[in-house]
Amino acid sequence: MARILVIDDQPDIREVLKTLLEEEGHEVYLAAEGLEGLRVFAESPAEIVITDLHMPGMNGLETVRALREQSCPAKIIVMSGEDGYMVEKNLESSVISGADLTLLKPFRMRDVLKAVQTLTR
Repeated sequence: MARILVIDDQPDIREVLKTLLEEEGHEVYLAAEGLEGLRVFAESPAEIVITDLHMPGMNGLETVRALREQSCPAKIIVMSGEDGYMVEKNLESSVISGADLTLLKPFRMRDVLKAVQTLTR
């Protein structure tokens, strides 16, 4: 199973993802924003990073860019819960910056599991 880092400023989303992924046998680390996520990643490199796009401090797009600038080999999933046209543009920007997949919030748990399975193949 994979080592997964979840970065999200919403504690409930972090905990739900942690529980879901651990039930599937993954080892899960948590961070509340991008800079903390980079520190956690440096201490315990993950194979998959799941990050929210909009967070205080270092946001998800900046986090993706920072990881890719470090030649990070981890697969990256970016999540966003914005409404409308801008969500598509922001998720598109995250892929251009180095994200492997995107998820739109609210998402189904099976969508998260499918994304993780896709990236661990």
